[in-house]
Amino acid sequence: MASTEAEHRVKTVTIALTRIRRQVLGRVLALGLGMRQFCNLDAALSPNARYTVMAENGHLSHKVPWAFLAHETGVLRENSMSERYNDGMSTRRAVLGDAHVDRAEAAKTSFDAPFQKLITEGAWGTVWADNTISHRERSMLTLAHLAATGNFEEIPMHIRATVNTGASKDDVLQAFLHVAIYAGVPKANHAIKLAKQTFAEMEEEG
Repeated sequence: MASTEAEHRVKTVTIALTRIRRQVLGRVLALGLGMRQFCNLDAALSPNARYTVMAENGHLSHKVPWAFLAHETGVLRENSMSERYNDGMSTRRAVLGDAHVDRAEAAKTSFDAPFQKLITEGAWGTVWADNTISHRERSMLTLAHLAATGNFEEIPMHIRATVNTGASKDDVLQAFLHVAIYAGVPKANHAIKLAKQTFAEMEEEG
């Protein structure tokens, strides 16, 4: 019977981990993890999971985050990063709209390409792609944080995104009222001014 995708990925990484360099193994042991050889992982790969690493005799050795394993062994998760980038791009388009993302991609150069990759994988592929809370709630949180930290430049962009996230004008106002109480009235006042201007522009554009 054919192996599942998860089993294949675990097997692939298990093989890679057994090729650990001697000097890296020394660093692992120096940290007191007690791992003499990586032989098995207990779950499909996930960047936020902690994996049970089994010693050669099959006994539990330690639980460590994937990021540590990847860094200490030199294992690169290119396929996973590609998946996260694709998830991030899909989420980014769903929230900001194709037109905005297309403009951003067209303006991208070799200089800022690493930054674009970072925000696509990090902000959009990790935080916004997480379904623990809704896009509506993330929209309100984002607008509140932008106002509270004085990063007003991106407020119009995220006001426009409310068409896709489902956050209403009342939701936006409530977010800025919280900003007024906890971060200062002037910041909330300016954020509300930008929101009013952007909502008016959106209505004019139809």
